[in-house]
Amino acid sequence: MTKNPDTVCTEVYNIAKINFNCSIGCKIAVYLVGIAGVFFADSIPAFSPLIAPILVFLLVVGSEVFQFISDNYKSSAEALRRKLDLSDSFGWQVSKKR
Repeated sequence: MTKNPDTVCTEVYNIAKINFNCSIGCKIAVYLVGIAGVFFADSIPAFSPLIAPILVFLLVVGSEVFQFISDNYKSSAEALRRKLDLSDSFGWQVSKKR
């Protein structure tokens, strides 16, 4: 079963959006962990001065990984969209290669 190229393009854009939202979520979590580490370091052991920086580091790395994945999917979707636009405009065939 072959899918419509417009549907594939939309699905790839949606995957890029999901990864971008995960990246933004990690960036927000970095600030929240940092604030919690400052204000709740004594009362909550999970935000001790030894654990909070490691957690912040892992969230920053996760954010960058999600951003990288999102950028890759977005560039693939944009390339497919350009090919589809050329196909619609000039009647060129879309190759099955990536």
